[in-house]
Amino acid sequence: MRFMIVKMSRLSTSPYTGPTCKRAGVQEGMVYLSIDNARSDAAKLSRINPVGFEVVECSKAGRIIVLKDHVEKWMRENSEDYIDFGEVNMTLLAEGAADEFEIDWSLDDESHWIWELAAAEHTRVEKYMERRI
Repeated sequence: MRFMIVKMSRLSTSPYTGPTCKRAGVQEGMVYLSIDNARSDAAKLSRINPVGFEVVECSKAGRIIVLKDHVEKWMRENSEDYIDFGEVNMTLLAEGAADEFEIDWSLDDESHWIWELAAAEHTRVEKYMERRI
């Protein structure tokens, strides 16, 4: 298997290249044979730029964008099931989506996009509820 680092705010299908690489001492556009080396470099990048970097299999990189779209749609369709005390419980929504799409590992990373989607859905439902009142 081959691995690459992607910047989560970009959801790219190619290895990360950018100014953070030079500052972190990481080679731009690198494809790794070892997941441990990729994770090590992703950690270096994250220390310089906390926006979030993720290691993905090269064969799966194109699927990240599609996966994010599916998770977002699932959250919109299921957020009502996660309403707690009148508002969407973002943690439970993120956990439900992670379970549904078998990406439980994403919950350990507070900068992972699954948390951004849960927060966005919380805000969307909150605005909808305000308009109904």
